[in-house]
Amino acid sequence: MRPVALTLPAAVRRAILAHAERDAPRECCGLLIGRSGRVLHAAAMRNISASPRVRFRIDPREHIVLRRELRRLSPALEIVGVYHSHPAGPAEPSAVTSFACEPTESRDDPHEPREKVWN
Repeated sequence: MRPVALTLPAAVRRAILAHAERDAPRECCGLLIGRSGRVLHAAAMRNISASPRVRFRIDPREHIVLRRELRRLSPALEIVGVYHSHPAGPAEPSAVTSFACEPTESRDDPHEPREKVWN
């Protein structure tokens, strides 16, 4: 699956920026919620990375709970993207982020775990 460009409504951008400010100097992370590729909300998630100032890892328990809640809605919403901040670096994809976005088929070891990440 290739990353898709998403347009963030102003309210969603403000929510992400507020989340990044609250979590600094740690990287914040969260999920973009919507449907049909349209972003409607940003869901802040807990960063459980062992190195949260330079990496992020979304808490899998929170992720599962959110997915279940989204499926209960009518009409259902879905996770359409992931966001995270770079409080100590440039506002551009890092080498780690770029690698995480590569299709599994293009890797030397397709079984290496990865997270889907879109900036």
